[in-house]
Amino acid sequence: MDFFEAQGRARSLSRRLVVLYGLAVTVIIVGVYMTVAVGLQFAPTEEGLEAAARPLFDPPLFAAVAVGMLAVIGGGSAFRTAQLRRGGGAVAELLGGRRLDPGSSDPLERRLLNVVEEMAIASGIPVPAVYVMDKRLRRRPHHPRRGSGDHSRRVGDP
Repeated sequence: MDFFEAQGRARSLSRRLVVLYGLAVTVIIVGVYMTVAVGLQFAPTEEGLEAAARPLFDPPLFAAVAVGMLAVIGGGSAFRTAQLRRGGGAVAELLGGRRLDPGSSDPLERRLLNVVEEMAIASGIPVPAVYVMDKRLRRRPHHPRRGSGDHSRRVGDP
């Protein structure tokens, strides 16, 4: 597979993820609306606890629920995007990683730092910050971006 095929597949996958995200948001809005609408059907009225004679679809209520859910989902997405925009180090810290001190005296940490430094020198890039995840994850996270000088890698046990 050449670069352009990989780029085309990545774009196709990105489009699919955006559509699925939109579908998930729609399902969440409809689910919350149905919960609120059914809850209002059984809300106490002036006549007592009987079910209220309200239509199941109430456009102003649906609009209010949709705006509220879009605000919550959009706000959460914006917050997470702002966190991740700081780069690979921020991702490593969010996953429980700790930054290695370049002056560390631990022999294993020194070995890792030396390997990363030698690879950076050999490839002609600045030495990146090195993070270690002390706890093992169940699965390795996908590296979403490969920008120059902004790399995040997990070093596993042999």
